[in-house]
Amino acid sequence: MTQAQAKLSALYVYPVKSMGGVRVSSWQVGERGLDLDRRWMVVDKDNKFLTQRQIPRLALISVSLARDQLVLSAPGMGQMEIPCRQTGTARFSVQVWKDKVQALPADSDVSNWISDFL
Repeated sequence: MTQAQAKLSALYVYPVKSMGGVRVSSWQVGERGLDLDRRWMVVDKDNKFLTQRQIPRLALISVSLARDQLVLSAPGMGQMEIPCRQTGTARFSVQVWKDKVQALPADSDVSNWISDFL
């Protein structure tokens, strides 16, 4: 009997849930999985997270990493840079499927950029 062999052909991280991924050649893994993977999400006015299923236009937002910045870009929009490591203590509760999680709000510039595009 032969053993099946798995071959990793590409590695992607998705910093913002439901937005584009970033192809990487190697990546840090921490306690919660791939570093920076799905650490951000788009939330509606009722503090419920949003996905491409609800807003397909999210798929048009590209994500890249530059230095310690997350860079968002979308058709017809300038780029939006976000520090990879957020600071702050003003947390709020967000509904993710059946769970509630604590989140840090983005700067209003980031929220406005995403809202304007969507």
